[in-house]
Amino acid sequence: MNLIKPLNSLIKVGALLATASMLVGHSGGDVLDFGWAPAEKCGDTSLSEHSDYCIQGDAAAEKLAALQGVTSINSDLVITGTSLTELSALAELEEIGGRLIIESNDALSSLNGLNALANLYSLKIDSNLQLSSLSGLERLSGNLDSLFIADSPINSLLPLSQLTEVYNLRLENIPVADLQGLEQLNVINGLYLDLPQAETLNQFSSGEILRDLELHIYPSTLAQPDFSRLAQVSNYFSLIGHGDVNNQSPAPSIPVLTSVGGELYLNNLQNTELPSFASLQQIGFLNIDAPISDLSNLSGPSINRHLSIENTLLSQLPELYFSSDANDISISIEGNSELINLNGLNASFLSSISIRNNNKLASIEALGQQTELEIVSLENNPLLSQLDIFQAISELDSLNINNIPLENLNIFATLQQLTYLEVRNNPNLTSLGLDSLSLSDHLNIVDNPKLCLQRIYSLLTQLDKQISDDGVIVMGNGTDIGEGCQ
Repeated sequence: MNLIKPLNSLIKVGALLATASMLVGHSGGDVLDFGWAPAEKCGDTSLSEHSDYCIQGDAAAEKLAALQGVTSINSDLVITGTSLTELSALAELEEIGGRLIIESNDALSSLNGLNALANLYSLKIDSNLQLSSLSGLERLSGNLDSLFIADSPINSLLPLSQLTEVYNLRLENIPVADLQGLEQLNVINGLYLDLPQAETLNQFSSGEILRDLELHIYPSTLAQPDFSRLAQVSNYFSLIGHGDVNNQSPAPSIPVLTSVGGELYLNNLQNTELPSFASLQQIGFLNIDAPISDLSNLSGPSINRHLSIENTLLSQLPELYFSSDANDISISIEGNSELINLNGLNASFLSSISIRNNNKLASIEALGQQTELEIVSLENNPLLSQLDIFQAISELDSLNINNIPLENLNIFATLQQLTYLEVRNNPNLTSLGLDSLSLSDHLNIVDNPKLCLQRIYSLLTQLDKQISDDGVIVMGNGTDIGEGCQ
């Protein structure tokens, strides 16, 4: 059993949860998830207070006809899972006090029945396979709580040109070439753009503050949105690339951004797609998982909680600092094939270190002497031998040493208390050297071919444990007559 991996997974799960819970509605505390949950059960009161306003299934045409002549609906109107081709029965509908959800209607090809609609709370149009136009929504004006358009062959946003403000905007997988129709739109909370066929996005301009921002970058996009005024992202900021080294897109320009309160996530970006963060001073959580070889555009900001650098081509790191008043700071350095040291990181008060699968990494001494660590995981770093930063540690929750070229663990000679110890697959290890250790709940010593049994038994005796105890696993190590046991 490896407790380090679950702990690292929790960090990643936390990042995924932050992504999934983005855009929390400001009215009534609804979790919008960039819109709403699917409307399969639209008669549920969580989606519609009145089942009469749920147009669904075999009775859809009859229910829609019952709304003919209605000018105002106080609640939600949900049209989902129908065989309807048009909505002409709603021709006199002018106002919807709740949400309009048009979702998963495979035959619907026109919204022209909504020509009178001028006001509603929120709009979701999702997974309508024949719907290629928003014509019929031209009278829609003013403010919306949320605008969500996804997975439908809609090719223009021009019918939305009378909208002036939305709280949350999500546009996903629709074949628009640009954002014409949204030039005047002010998004005040959350913005999500994932438009694989877009050629230009610069018709849209953000304001100075957003809570959440996710932008997908495609090689076909020649101009990104205008973020020249964006100074603060208070929660989550994600840039996700979809190109490769031969197909790159220009980076968005974000010249005055000073802070990201939550996570800054840079995923699968190429060098040319990484923005210049010249004004960035503070980041809550920096997560880089991208094949970039140059991070000079991101040098100098202070990190408040967590740093993760994975799967890059970096040989060196930029200057990165951790906030002096931050607590519970962790770092994860994983899968960086060219990285040789951690010079550039300025961190002397970490709570968790995970260094894994970095083939050329030989030193982590730049981190400085560590005294407050709770978790240390060193795994599959075949050249990593300079570990003096751990010499002053007296207590840990978890220590994982896996495939590291150490002959002994004398660097942990001052370690007295430990909840979980795993020592596995270390080809050169001949001695444990944990002479001060007096407490360890779980002990796994596995597949260390030069570590002879008598030294393992000595540690078990020191800890008042037996090889048969729960929480103790000893197997695949050397024998008492093997190399180094004399």
